Amino acid sequence: MNRMINQLAEFYSLKHHIPITVSCYGTGIINWDQESVLLAYPEQCNQMAFLGDTEVPYEPEFGVSLGGMLIQQETIPIARLTDKSLVLLFNPIEEVGTKLAKKIIEDHLRHLSRQFRHQQLDQFVKQIKDYAEGRVKILKANIQSDSWELEDSATKMSECAQRIALNQRLLDLFKSSEDGLAKSLRRRFVDLLRLVPSQYEQISLANNQVTGVTYPVIIEHDDNNFEFGSYKVNVDLGSGQVRITGGRSVNGHIHPHIAEDKTICWGNIGVLVNRLAGQLDLAGLFSLVLQFLKTYNENDPYQRIEKWDPDYDDDDDNESYCEYCDEFGHSTNDCEYCFWCEYCERWVDSDGHDCVLPEDEEEETTSEEVENESELVEAA
Repeated sequence: MNRMINQLAEFYSLKHHIPITVSCYGTGIINWDQESVLLAYPEQCNQMAFLGDTEVPYEPEFGVSLGGMLIQQETIPIARLTDKSLVLLFNPIEEVGTKLAKKIIEDHLRHLSRQFRHQQLDQFVKQIKDYAEGRVKILKANIQSDSWELEDSATKMSECAQRIALNQRLLDLFKSSEDGLAKSLRRRFVDLLRLVPSQYEQISLANNQVTGVTYPVIIEHDDNNFEFGSYKVNVDLGSGQVRITGGRSVNGHIHPHIAEDKTICWGNIGVLVNRLAGQLDLAGLFSLVLQFLKTYNENDPYQRIEKWDPDYDDDDDNESYCEYCDEFGHSTNDCEYCFWCEYCERWVDSDGHDCVLPEDEEEETTSEEVENESELVEAA
């Protein structure tokens, strides 16, 4: 391999801090990965050509696959130039060829080296920008996820504190004297029986279970009365678990806020339900459950209340509905006020949404004591 060419390649490689590949074979050109500047010349030539007065080995088709611009001397092509390669078409073994090769390399390799370095810089900047853009989305999503996790942790801490306080009150109750405990329990049981017949048709105690039978429940919504029939409300004195059965079943649902598997969506009264059950405040608990059964929240039912209308038409389900506006008549995809955010994974306002912090979608909850049947409860 030509020593002069190697020295020039090494010089420009060190000067511009770029890789330069030197090759004197066609296979070297074929295998070139274009991740460096290519400087090539033919080691073996099939013909001769005069450069000035000197005849030198010549191969005009060498590196033809690379294309590029031809550099000529006296109408004779002597090199090929692309944006990343310089290919000599002669073997610079003679003095004249060596001088010409050196001149061509010095004239063009400097420019190629600078150009390649700028290309690398542009590519690097682009890759970093693409990476930064992706990282921004990931970081925003992580911040949002961590914010939700923090809120969830705060909620769990609050619930844990409530359970501790509840268990402490129960502990104090059960640790009281036998006479005091019996007196407290008698008062609770008398308060429970007073719900008959004002609120419940019947209340009974058997096998550690308290069961109340309601009168037929009617819910008024949009100037319509929807009949649900009577319910059985069962409270397990051991676990405090509340179960609701009965009612008029439609598609497996006995109430808009009770799932097919009888899971109850208490909404913002869930904490209060647990507290009353844990305190054995059965009168307050049964009153609260009855108010729940008489209430409908159209924002998030398991099943819309309209399906309990005997004249309900199943074709109404095909009516367009926008989850964001909570209105029928147009779909969310057609809504001019919202769009689906893939990072938040929800429909959001099209004006000013930046995905950094989630909008506060949780309803503010309260847990006030229920006294008799005067408490107005909103079920969610």
